[in-house]
Amino acid sequence: MPNIQLIKLAIRRGTDEQRKSVVLEQGEVGFTTDHKRLWVGDGILSGGNVIGAKVHAPLESSGARTALNSAQVGDIVYENSLMYQLTATDYSDAASWYHVGRKPDNVFVTSDASNKLTLKDNCITGSKFAASAAHPLGPIIVDLSYGLSVGVDSITISVSSNQLVVKPGGLTEEHINSTALGNGIEGGSGSPITLDVDLTHFGFTGNTLQLSSLPAGSVDFNSINSSIIGDGLVYDGTSSTIAAALSGVDSTLENTAGIVGLKTIGTGSTVVLPQITKDAYGRVVESKTSIWRPLTCAHSTEEDTLSSIFNGYPNQSEDGRVAGLPLTTYDTISSNTTDSVTLTLSSAGFITLENAVAENGAALGKIAIPIFNY
Repeated sequence: MPNIQLIKLAIRRGTDEQRKSVVLEQGEVGFTTDHKRLWVGDGILSGGNVIGAKVHAPLESSGARTALNSAQVGDIVYENSLMYQLTATDYSDAASWYHVGRKPDNVFVTSDASNKLTLKDNCITGSKFAASAAHPLGPIIVDLSYGLSVGVDSITISVSSNQLVVKPGGLTEEHINSTALGNGIEGGSGSPITLDVDLTHFGFTGNTLQLSSLPAGSVDFNSINSSIIGDGLVYDGTSSTIAAALSGVDSTLENTAGIVGLKTIGTGSTVVLPQITKDAYGRVVESKTSIWRPLTCAHSTEEDTLSSIFNGYPNQSEDGRVAGLPLTTYDTISSNTTDSVTLTLSSAGFITLENAVAENGAALGKIAIPIFNY
């Protein structure tokens, strides 16, 4: 093995200010203890020549490079994301530092406030897009002259003033999902959209929905407008009823518990019922406006129990007081010629006599005798 002899070599050293006042001999090396830089003399230049450029630690603030008093020509520093190199001896002059980083064109790319590269506003044009930038199955169209646009079919969607609008008549039942329809509407998903109505009570005249019939009990009192109630009816909101309006009745009518009826004449009942006689062809040949009711009576003596001539009915021709004697002709003597009789009548009305004959034989024609209780 070779013999290696170690020696300790010491070079000139001092502060940077001291170096500047010394002319180092040619090849003489000097070291600055404050800036930690190595210098070699040429015998002419004070302080000698620095050996190698130094890359300084990055600086955060813009302009901070002018405070690098240790910087020498050729040194490089990153300041606020920009790289500078010192090209002149005066480090404190910003002009002595040359920007050696990448420069944006300020047309498409620029620097923001932090000196970070960014796209310039409104810089991307149609020519910057490749035809393949849009998916071939998507709705975006690339035009190298105009840029990007949305493809429309001009059937359901069109463009108006650079805005997408639904084309008039473009939406049909095919474009509306049936699940999007609520109560009262049906259709969609390919079927025409219509009203969901009960055709038992509603119908259509053309395209107009009309009420055809009301279900039982569907209209209540509150559904009726009082303005449609005319004379003779009362719209009573308290009792929720519509009733007849009666201010009073005349002598032939009576109002009992809200029911209007005929008044009773006398103490019995009155039945007005005309007797009409028709021929074989249904034509009226005779009309009698009489009350025809059976009349009964009782004789006051036990010796004579014959019935009165009033026992029977009008036009009865046999079996009256005297058997075989027509009831339509009679004399005016009492039934037993001497005793008075008491007649008990069953109703009020008239006794009509057909072809009545007077005692002297004179024809009296038709006679009506009023009868009544008293």
